[in-house]
Amino acid sequence: MKPVTLGIYEYIGAHVGDWGAVMAVAVPSSIPAAVLLVVAQKYVAAGISGGSIK
Repeated sequence: MKPVTLGIYEYIGAHVGDWGAVMAVAVPSSIPAAVLLVVAQKYVAAGISGGSIK
C-alpha cells in the first residue's frame, strides 16, 4: 500500500511519454484535496486574516 501520488511519481519515471495515463490518474486523485479545501475554505480564510491583524 502506498499513496496514489507516489504511484504517479513512479509511473512517470517508467513511462514518461504516456502523459494521458498520468493525467487520467492525477485528476481523480486531486478531487479529495479540492473537496477538503472547499469545505474548510471559511476556516482557512479566517486563519489567514486573523494572523495578519495585530
